Amino acid sequence: MHITDYWLWVQKGDLQSLLLRRLRVSHLDSPMISTWTMKETFTLQIVAPDSQEAIVAGDNTGRLLKYSPSTQESQVLLRGLPFANGVALSKDNSFLVVAESISGRLLRYWLKGAKAGTAELFAFLPGYPDNVRRNEAGDFWVAIHCRRNLRHRILGPRPLLRKLIFKLPIPLKNLYVFYSGKPHAMVLKYSADGELVDVFEDDTGKVVKLVSEVEERDGRLWLGTVLLPHIAVI
Repeated sequence: MHITDYWLWVQKGDLQSLLLRRLRVSHLDSPMISTWTMKETFTLQIVAPDSQEAIVAGDNTGRLLKYSPSTQESQVLLRGLPFANGVALSKDNSFLVVAESISGRLLRYWLKGAKAGTAELFAFLPGYPDNVRRNEAGDFWVAIHCRRNLRHRILGPRPLLRKLIFKLPIPLKNLYVFYSGKPHAMVLKYSADGELVDVFEDDTGKVVKLVSEVEERDGRLWLGTVLLPHIAVI
């Protein structure tokens, strides 16, 4: 069993003794967000040490890595990702879908076929994703942390202005709330071809204010958030 932790990185667990052992992984020098497993390999997404700082300042140091537990060696597949924040493997194992929170888009990274080793736009989102998960049918559910707003349109293409605002003597939490805007929970379902299939949203925030994870199981959607102590079920 392998476990990924934001601060402790990759750990190997023993199910009988319930002990964890931290692994040494090449290229791994900053916290991670998520992982997927397939036979003998899994990939990791690496982001800046402080997530809120990365979003406000427009960090683009995210990387997508492929790791082999047998050799403990890793390979960097993509660099320069603006806050990489979710990865999911397609049902046929031919490609990965990678979520970028700052750019508000999904990328497709091809693992097989004529395009293997290349990345392309999978979907341009109406907001900023916080994780992506595949269901049993092969579709992809995306949790949208917040919708695009006027502040994003003004500050988005101006990284120097974002960094200047970040240096102001204002608590980071306040800057984060200012940049994110009012709560507007949304989850989107995309087909394996990148077509929008379904949308659920709470634009008032009365039931679900924020969402950072969506998992489909047995005909229901389980919604979670890292900021609030609750789970919602649709």
